Amino acid sequence: MVLVGGIGAAMLVAGTDTAERPSPVERSAVPSSGPAEAPTSSPTAVQPGNDSVPRQVRIDDHLVSIEVTWKDGGGSRASHYVVGGLVGHTPTTLASAPPGTTRAVVNALDPDADYCLTVVAVVDVDRVSRAGPVCTHRVKRKG
Repeated sequence: MVLVGGIGAAMLVAGTDTAERPSPVERSAVPSSGPAEAPTSSPTAVQPGNDSVPRQVRIDDHLVSIEVTWKDGGGSRASHYVVGGLVGHTPTTLASAPPGTTRAVVNALDPDADYCLTVVAVVDVDRVSRAGPVCTHRVKRKG
């Protein structure tokens, strides 16, 4: 087994030509103490953009689609996203609207299921705000 390992190592060294070896400049660029450490950074906290909170969010339920409307609280600076989904499921982005738009339509819905939707305003990566959720009331609850 040692013989096989030794032969394999010898073949590897002998089989390498000079084109695959780093030049002296490339070798000297690598620190002798080991690989360089990756730079680290800590995330910055997202500041709530209270000045851009979507207001008066309304839904118009058409069973297979929902029209979502809102008042733009950010002076047309924010892009808006409708986030949500089936009640009890993980929310996803369902629609988006560019700055200045106050309406989005979510299509291809199950007419026999309830949905909760939240409008999120994004001014920039540090200023994100959201309205409270609005939900459909299609399914009769036992109780």
